[in-house]
Amino acid sequence: MTVSSSRLSRRGAIAHTVAARCLCALLVSCVPLTAAEGATYCAYEVRVNEPSGKPFAGVPILLVHNGAQIAETRTDATGKARICDAPLDAVSIAVGFDICGSVVVRDLVPLWLRTRQVFVTYVRSTCGEFVSFPADCHLLVRVVDDKGRFLPGARLGSKTLEIGSGSDVSDEFGRMFRYLKEHEKLDGVVTKEGYGSSPLSTKCSIGADTEMKVILRKQ
Repeated sequence: MTVSSSRLSRRGAIAHTVAARCLCALLVSCVPLTAAEGATYCAYEVRVNEPSGKPFAGVPILLVHNGAQIAETRTDATGKARICDAPLDAVSIAVGFDICGSVVVRDLVPLWLRTRQVFVTYVRSTCGEFVSFPADCHLLVRVVDDKGRFLPGARLGSKTLEIGSGSDVSDEFGRMFRYLKEHEKLDGVVTKEGYGSSPLSTKCSIGADTEMKVILRKQ
């Protein structure tokens, strides 16, 4: 069978065209994709929910690097925030309206060209700038021996406080919790069988919570 050269030429031209189109399609599919990934890649995506599981919108998200804030954004209506530009080494992400009660996720390192997901459950809290301070006081007494070990079963004797205003016997961590009214004074003594006693004295200044340590030495 004889095939003319013109027919061969047409077949060659068609094959060349198909190959060229395939190559172009491959280049079109690859090059813009790479450019798109470079333009839209985000290092971190933070999702913030309330304890109920409901997305928490409008929450400030801070990116901290070497102790300095380098980026800030807020969660959208779906509780999501994206931080695209970030260093290659470790960062921290802080979540919250105020430093009091905020959530900090530390030492995060981005994934190479993949977005790292960060999930946070957040309860809004403030430092109390606009809250009136209580006038009463809370007292925490820690009872230990001379080696710093907790002493459970120590007793606080006092004639200045009413029964029911706290605990008079130390727990397994050597703790006693007392409640004092404004300007109320506590004068007492801490005792435990087999140990020497120790006096305890304090007064409630307006809204000032106090933590005290009492050392009892074995007799």
